[in-house]
Amino acid sequence: MPLYPTILRNALASPTLARLQSVIAARVPARLERANRVTLESHGPTMRRWRWLALGAILSAGNLANGLSWHFAVPINTGAFSAALAVGLYITPGLTEWLRSRGVALAWRPRWRPTALAAAAGLALVIPSVLFFAVASAHGGVGYAPIPALPVRSLLLREVIEIPLLTALVEELVFRQYLFRAFARGGMPATVLINAGIFTLWHLVVTARTVLATNFAASPLLLVGSYLGSLVTVFIGGVVFALVRWRTGSFVYSALTHWLVDGLITLAVWALS
Repeated sequence: MPLYPTILRNALASPTLARLQSVIAARVPARLERANRVTLESHGPTMRRWRWLALGAILSAGNLANGLSWHFAVPINTGAFSAALAVGLYITPGLTEWLRSRGVALAWRPRWRPTALAAAAGLALVIPSVLFFAVASAHGGVGYAPIPALPVRSLLLREVIEIPLLTALVEELVFRQYLFRAFARGGMPATVLINAGIFTLWHLVVTARTVLATNFAASPLLLVGSYLGSLVTVFIGGVVFALVRWRTGSFVYSALTHWLVDGLITLAVWALS
């Protein structure tokens, strides 16, 4: 018997190769099933009928709430503002979304791989922002007063209550659960990009308000550039949150990423100012 066909036959019949084939066969359909599940569950008749109306209500409520609080000089970093915005987000997609999702959220238990992925994604987003604020601080800072003015007690309250519960969890319930399913497409890239675009539209007014409260407002060119750059940053954040949601299959993990990003950036701005 020729030598090479014998070696090839023995290799193909080895237990190691058989185990590898079984692992691949188990993982590939699971990933396809997860992608198909996101797509198929997004196209129920009720969701198709109401998704555009819900989207308009969510975007209008968010930008209007930010605009009104801006007009009446309600500080953006207060618990009352965060609570009002959270209630608006909670109501606009309907109580039914929480009732539909609460079983998943309440039964959630951390798994180390998705948790590590969520944490790594959050740190990857935070590091460039922290470096930016560190460089800016060395050259006089960006001049954003609301966060540096927080006393330690208010900062802690913001870090452990307002950001995780009133911002990250509620926003992820709406954007990476309700709207993620409502506007899912056949593949991951389209679904993620659409979701990130919607997330950016939600931040149009609050981003303008934040940039106008910095030193960049002194120059029209810097103002426009920093506003557009901030929206690009929001879009990138939305892409990362949506990718975490897609990869883990749960908005709870994207909420963890969201909490890390907002919490660590807030802490960096407070500490470096």
